[in-house]
Amino acid sequence: MHSIVRLDLLLSLLLVFCAACASSPTVRSAMPQEPAAPTPDMATADALFARQAWTEAAAAYASLVDADPKLVRAWMRLGHSRHMLSDYPGAITAYEKVTSGPGMPTAKYNIACAFARQDKSEESLAALAVAIDAGFSDLATLKSDPDFASLRGSPRFEELVARLASAAPAAYQPPAQARQFDFWIGDWKVETAGGAHAGDSRIEKILNGCALMEHWTSAKGNSGKSINNYDPKQGEWRQHWIDDSGTETFYVGRFADKRLTFTSESTTREGQKKLHKMSFFDLGAEGVRQWGEVSADGGESWATEFDLFYRRK
Repeated sequence: MHSIVRLDLLLSLLLVFCAACASSPTVRSAMPQEPAAPTPDMATADALFARQAWTEAAAAYASLVDADPKLVRAWMRLGHSRHMLSDYPGAITAYEKVTSGPGMPTAKYNIACAFARQDKSEESLAALAVAIDAGFSDLATLKSDPDFASLRGSPRFEELVARLASAAPAAYQPPAQARQFDFWIGDWKVETAGGAHAGDSRIEKILNGCALMEHWTSAKGNSGKSINNYDPKQGEWRQHWIDDSGTETFYVGRFADKRLTFTSESTTREGQKKLHKMSFFDLGAEGVRQWGEVSADGGESWATEFDLFYRRK
């Protein structure tokens, strides 16, 4: 079902309007139409809502909309609170007050949920069709929402699911070059060139294949992380590294001949500029080599900073 309304959080993070089921402890909601700063009464109601004190929250939001019927967020949360109290007719009454704006598709969806909970199949399916026509687009929620357990599998419900699926934009597919660094993915024991234990690292693919996340722990217990991604506009790789000492480094790199080479620049406390080169070699079954070099003369000469070998655990 429905939604917790958080304009400040949703607007800054996703700008996505979505719904979640009533029986789930984590719920999301459509963007409200009120200012981000709540009044004291709204803040009190929100605190009750956050504690899942549904009876008290419902009463608080009811008082707010009695005083000001234009409070869309209060109507949305009143509907949610009533739904959680199994007051489905009351939830529908609250959601029906949301007749326009970005929250309207979510409100219509939640009405369909409330009808389904009352085993009113015809009304639920009709409301769900209205929600989809109004712009509801959360296919994953629709497929998994337990509010629709009684309808799932019925021809009309599956038809609506298919309709929403056909209207949903295709998931972004990263370019083929985004797989160039896949040889680094895995759980690794990391050794020096002499075979000493240097640390452990876990590399995973994240964000629909758009990036790799590094989780590094040295043999001394220090840790660091990096995000690595291919930028198709520039035709190059990026790495953003930060560790528990506060050191932060940005690298750019290119892939060629089973080798991804990153470069970066730093300045010492004395003001001397240094160039850094970090190369990852795909050694196949033998693992991965990570070779770091540094130059203090603008790239005329290079010295090894580190030479590490990744062996699969």
